[in-house]
Amino acid sequence: MKSSRPEPAYLDLQALATYTSISVRAWRDYLKRPDAPAVFKLPGKILVARGDVDAWLKRFRQEPGQGLRVIVDDVMEKLAGGGR
Repeated sequence: MKSSRPEPAYLDLQALATYTSISVRAWRDYLKRPDAPAVFKLPGKILVARGDVDAWLKRFRQEPGQGLRVIVDDVMEKLAGGGR
């Protein structure tokens, strides 16, 4: 049964890890990057807006087959260049 409690607009690191299935440690590293979602630093707490996280994650979306296309292109480029 789904809870009637609304989902929070802001996530602490533990909630962020649960929401995305990405570890707290990995998020600590990602949040240091210049292209990371904005954070709110409170005493003893870091919060990230759920909408910012969703927008950031969408940048990494790949359409079906896109990953394979990148691999094939890379292999073909190496073959054409003599495997350098």
